[in-house]
Amino acid sequence: MSRMPAMLATLGCLLTFASPVPAASADEAATTPSVPTVRLYVRDGQLASHLFTVMVNEVVDQTMQPKLRLAGSHWMQDPLLIETQAIDPVIIAPHQTRTMTVDGQQISVEGTLLMFNLNKYSLHLYESAVRLLPRLEWNVSTSTAGQPKRVAVAEQEIYLGNMPGAALWTAVVMLLVTTAFIVWSKSKSKKITAFNPRPVLLLVTGPDGYLSLWRVQLMLWTYAVGSLVFLFGLVRLKIPEIPDSLVALMGMSLLTGLGAKVGSGENPPGPAQPAAVTGNASPVTAQPTTSAQAPAPSLPPPPSEQAKWGDLLSTWNSATGQVELSVPKAQMVLWTVLIVTLFCVKSVLDGVLWEVPWQMVALTGFSQAGYVGDKFVKGKT
Repeated sequence: MSRMPAMLATLGCLLTFASPVPAASADEAATTPSVPTVRLYVRDGQLASHLFTVMVNEVVDQTMQPKLRLAGSHWMQDPLLIETQAIDPVIIAPHQTRTMTVDGQQISVEGTLLMFNLNKYSLHLYESAVRLLPRLEWNVSTSTAGQPKRVAVAEQEIYLGNMPGAALWTAVVMLLVTTAFIVWSKSKSKKITAFNPRPVLLLVTGPDGYLSLWRVQLMLWTYAVGSLVFLFGLVRLKIPEIPDSLVALMGMSLLTGLGAKVGSGENPPGPAQPAAVTGNASPVTAQPTTSAQAPAPSLPPPPSEQAKWGDLLSTWNSATGQVELSVPKAQMVLWTVLIVTLFCVKSVLDGVLWEVPWQMVALTGFSQAGYVGDKFVKGKT
């Protein structure tokens, strides 16, 4: 009988271990702490000459000692200096909201914005861009300073653009294109007998031997847009986004050239050809024109000795037989130089193709309309 209590105690212990543990209630599961998903957002195609910007969806401050590390592939070259050192931020801005592109979609991200200065980590001059994988490290608390507890890695590698290298390659390519144009112009200029051509300016010379304003404008826009598209294509190794206003400007330049040709009745002059003789027919002798049939006096422009830059600002007055300053041409020259220069400077400084305001596009259209309208009026006269 004395063994009965001991057996009952042993049986109770076995039942306790064998019984299932009750599941946690919904309230208890809600209070269980969970580790949030850390994501690092980095815009592709940033320039090494600008502040390198990253966004992390957590609150990070200066006491956490955040550091940026960049890693790249080393198939053909040794690691760069920028890959061997941890980079301290120059700006830390928590509680920020930015619009980021994720999987081709624009989303709003809230977190900490960090900016890093990469100017002292120079890249090779022959490199237009390098492929790197960014990661951000920071401490959870100040008690473990120097020991990173959290790491956020970008979802994919990004291109870090090197503006000096891209500018060098762009200059080389544009120089080769220009050289090809000059070689072609020299070969074609040998066949021109109507005027004395200048081979370097043959592409922008009209059929009368004078410089053509619309040709010069179209060439300026072609060089400016083409070189910058190639430049930013090298920086990001993909075709940059071209603004709609820039497409409109290029189209307006082409329409201006077409309108100028139609308005002025532009036809290439050629040497006088003798009248064709058929059989025994004799050439027709021109009869003197009577005063009733005499047209209004109109003096043709003299043959151009050689194309000059002054041709862009002047025009021929057939009534007076003199070269005069053309206000529509002067306005078009001034506006074209201003907007092309502004477009190039803004694009290089911003690191993207500048979206020309539509008000400036409209002003450019008015300037070109005045130039083409003047051509039509003189063509009718």
